[in-house]
Amino acid sequence: MNQQKFKKNGFVVLKKLFSKEEVELLYNVSVSDSVTQNAFEVRDNPGKLTKLMLWFTPGDDTFGLMSRSKRIVPNVQDLLGEGEMNFELKEDAKAFEAIPGFKAIPFDKIGVQKVKN
Repeated sequence: MNQQKFKKNGFVVLKKLFSKEEVELLYNVSVSDSVTQNAFEVRDNPGKLTKLMLWFTPGDDTFGLMSRSKRIVPNVQDLLGEGEMNFELKEDAKAFEAIPGFKAIPFDKIGVQKVKN
């Protein structure tokens, strides 16, 4: 069911995936200087200013641990219908236009985590 919604809409909402306290922690980390100091400012389609941050390998910080958690990985695998997470950008991705000097990284060079069940 989620996979069909994802294919149709490009996103799904998973309610109660994180507790209120966890969401507050993730938000506070996401707006902290330690994270936003490396952000690129780009305009989205309606023209609103958006901060863009890219990581190619998950670290051992709050977001790296969250992205590899047992709450995230199985859900992403379910949505993608694959055993691995694929973070490759499409050739026409806006990142190539929005970030001066941004270059594609071959998939085999991107940090991909396989999950052991």
